[in-house]
Amino acid sequence: MTTSAIEYLLNPIVFILYLIFKVDFMTENKRNYAYFFLNLIIGLIISIFSMAYNEFIILYFCDLDKNTHLQIAMRSEIKESINLQDIIDDENNDEDV
Repeated sequence: MTTSAIEYLLNPIVFILYLIFKVDFMTENKRNYAYFFLNLIIGLIISIFSMAYNEFIILYFCDLDKNTHLQIAMRSEIKESINLQDIIDDENNDEDV
């Protein structure tokens, strides 16, 4: 997955280099800038989402950060800090009432 993410990151750079150094994005012997910008924008969107998928970028909206490594580690630290004896005491108190 990391290899493909790096390739996705290089796509917009390759598009720009093809526009500058090669005769690419040509229609009827003219450069088609609309086609270039469409490819560039789609390449950037794919790059951003591949970075989010591989957790290089963490998106903090719509609960997209819920199952990332950082949030799982934070939840485990919270659970470790709860004393097991307190839980047992609470259960015993509930049974007495």
